[in-house]
Amino acid sequence: MPSNIARSVAIIAIVMHHWLNLPSDDSTFMSGSLSGLEQITGTFVHVFFVLSGYGLLLSHYKTPRSWGKWAAHRARKILFPYWIIVLLTFLLANATGHDYSWRTLLAYLTLTRNFYDPSWSLNMTLWFMPVIAGLYLCFPVLVKVLELYGSRVLLGTSAIITYGYIIICIAFGRMPEHQNAFFLAHLIEFSLGMALARVSVTKPCQFNWLDAPKAFWGGAFVYGLSAIISVKWEYGLFFNDILTALGLSAMFMGGGRIMAKANLWKVSARLAEASYIIYLTHFPVIIFLVKPVWNEHMSALWTLFCGIVFALLISSFFTLAYAVGKTCTLTFEPAQETDHEDAGNCRGGGTSYK
Repeated sequence: MPSNIARSVAIIAIVMHHWLNLPSDDSTFMSGSLSGLEQITGTFVHVFFVLSGYGLLLSHYKTPRSWGKWAAHRARKILFPYWIIVLLTFLLANATGHDYSWRTLLAYLTLTRNFYDPSWSLNMTLWFMPVIAGLYLCFPVLVKVLELYGSRVLLGTSAIITYGYIIICIAFGRMPEHQNAFFLAHLIEFSLGMALARVSVTKPCQFNWLDAPKAFWGGAFVYGLSAIISVKWEYGLFFNDILTALGLSAMFMGGGRIMAKANLWKVSARLAEASYIIYLTHFPVIIFLVKPVWNEHMSALWTLFCGIVFALLISSFFTLAYAVGKTCTLTFEPAQETDHEDAGNCRGGGTSYK
């Protein structure tokens, strides 16, 4: 699976999603095709659940660690940058006239913000973090299930847990939306990524066969089916996430070769490396810095400035991503370690991992 391409395209889509929501005071702006584009780009967050399961399992196979060392490594890589960005966001929000309490800060630092409604608006994209933290905690158990019983049992069990949880939530009137999300609602997507990683290392030739136009068009069909379900069924939005994730993943598998021919691998690799920090930072930058200026001075000139400002934002995210990543590496990382996220070469045959 071309994970760098998937990650880079997904983060661009997510930033665009929140950028399109920028002039929310203008009721005529979000209409027609722009409204559709805003909805489509928002679905790309599901790619990150698949990529998380995919990348974690490949890293586990190729760089074995004890679970204690694995947890410490993940804390340095994921939690420390997150805590830094949360603190900076809290200071920025309060410095620009917003009044967020220390309870809000504590909710974010302890990964409980999904259960504290007043905290949501500080950074609405960070509903993802408590969910991914819960999935990380489940990862050792999921690996054991995968090793003992295989991908089918892992996916079947995950589906039962995910949809059982969603049904219970609906039955009790607590709709499982993003801001109040619990990790069980996305377990099946995470497990899908693990299953794909398993195939990529045990049957690389079979996995590479998926990188074909049929994968792209098949993924587009599944993605379209997911959209139809969300529109036609009252509860479709709560049950179609796996179809969205599967469709987008297949489209990336099929489209990866096209991007490779266009020599976009290096660009996508750089963007993918910065994608986590971009995800953490883009919302507060847009909401607390860009939006006030936009609403007051730029609403009539949006066509002229949109592309320029968007490009500047991406450039600033690259700079911030490098700075935060370098700080965390120098401060917390005892030794240089590299996560491996590329599948084995098909010509060399399958690789056995115990």
